[in-house]
Amino acid sequence: MMKILVSDFDNTFFSKDYLKNIELVNKFVDAGNVFIIATGRSINNLNYDIQNYHIKYSYLICSDGASIYDNRHNNLYTCNIPENIVNPICDMLDADDNVELTLVENDNFVSKTIANSIAAKFFDRSSCNGLISKLETTFKDIYAYLSENYINVRNRQVSKDKAIQFLIKMNNYNILDVYTVGDSINDIEMCKKFTSFTFDYACEEIKKISNIIVHDFEDVINYLKEKD
Repeated sequence: MMKILVSDFDNTFFSKDYLKNIELVNKFVDAGNVFIIATGRSINNLNYDIQNYHIKYSYLICSDGASIYDNRHNNLYTCNIPENIVNPICDMLDADDNVELTLVENDNFVSKTIANSIAAKFFDRSSCNGLISKLETTFKDIYAYLSENYINVRNRQVSKDKAIQFLIKMNNYNILDVYTVGDSINDIEMCKKFTSFTFDYACEEIKKISNIIVHDFEDVINYLKEKD
């Protein structure tokens, strides 16, 4: 039976065992399964670490679901932050001494008027909650959250789990054949919606809601192989 594995990238698939994980995934795909990368990174940022590695993925879910691509990098879906609020969001981030505006990204280029993702590096994590609340109160169409080092801003309508639902509908996948693996806050929704893995080093929030806690990515692949 075909299985669809949707994996977060950083600290999940892209780890100290990256080359080993690629080999595991390619064998998983060769056995008739589907591999999908779902990341907070934009396509431009992700390309630095996937080009020339010959990973047998079928789709890329980028910017937490704001953009979806096939394995030839054809864009299948994009949901940008509304254009009229991109500059005001950047201005609010620029005005805060605790953060440094880092990335304003579109599918194809860096822009300050069109963006599916905005990121600002913070210096003091404990001081970020007020800014996130201010962003979401001022701009009703966005969702903001803290990753390990950044404040991330997306259109409120996008998420990794919604992107997975898009691909399920497009390909007529059986939802029971979909598995997810992630380690951080932006993986929570997809790990709630599908049979999910996380790691013993993951954030506590995601460990509470995931179905299976494993040590590393190899454990995920081995578990799925045992399901055959």
